[in-house]
Amino acid sequence: MHLIKKNILSDFLYINIVLLPILLITGPFLPDTAISINGLLFLYISLKEKNFSFFRIKLVQLLIVCWFLFILSSLLSEYKLFSLKSSFFYFRFILFVGSMYLVKERLLELNYLKYFAFILPISVISIDVIFQSFFGFNLVGFTTWDPSRNSSFFGDEHISGSYIVRTLPIS
Repeated sequence: MHLIKKNILSDFLYINIVLLPILLITGPFLPDTAISINGLLFLYISLKEKNFSFFRIKLVQLLIVCWFLFILSSLLSEYKLFSLKSSFFYFRFILFVGSMYLVKERLLELNYLKYFAFILPISVISIDVIFQSFFGFNLVGFTTWDPSRNSSFFGDEHISGSYIVRTLPIS
């Protein structure tokens, strides 16, 4: 039973990681939720199995020290609450990398799920930006208020180029 539960959690971590590029298109809520859930699941699995090898990696220890420095800097700031609100939850990204560490063998395998999750969104957004630059509206009919900049499916946020540039190396 324990092995089945671990496989289900591992599958969930893997699917969340692979679907992250698609979730990024929807806005900040879904990707942040996926990252937080993966971080919490990673913590749960690590504590349950008493496997803390991820935290023994020097780079991870350096990231944790940096996170503590962010917290210390926030505590010494004039606007403590505002500063803590933005820096305290950065730890979820370290835990998210830990979830990737748990499923690293599966992430290195090539399969169609990753193709559709990584290559397809980049291709669709690229085609949509090109289409929008020629016709003034995108494939679903959104128009941009600034004709010199194309936003694709991101609406009034002009982040389509940023999305492509940041997800292309991962792809």
